[in-house]
Amino acid sequence: MPDSSIFLPAEWHEQDAVQLTWPHRATDWRPILEDVTRCYLNLVRALIAHVHIIIVTPDPDTVGRQLRRLLNRQDLERISFCIA
Repeated sequence: MPDSSIFLPAEWHEQDAVQLTWPHRATDWRPILEDVTRCYLNLVRALIAHVHIIIVTPDPDTVGRQLRRLLNRQDLERISFCIA
């Protein structure tokens, strides 16, 4: 009998947060880092009104500076960083 306590919601299901693993130079995004970073900034801008965002990055200071140029203080409070 399947375990009915396991719940795997679809990506469109209501969520408390979305985790983004931020691109950086030490990844395979390096050749197109500027373009993909712009894409991630647009993702944050689209998501921030709906969910809390958890950003995984080795450099939260740099990502934070990028986001401060884009978002207001209230939106920035809905972002958490995880250093990895």
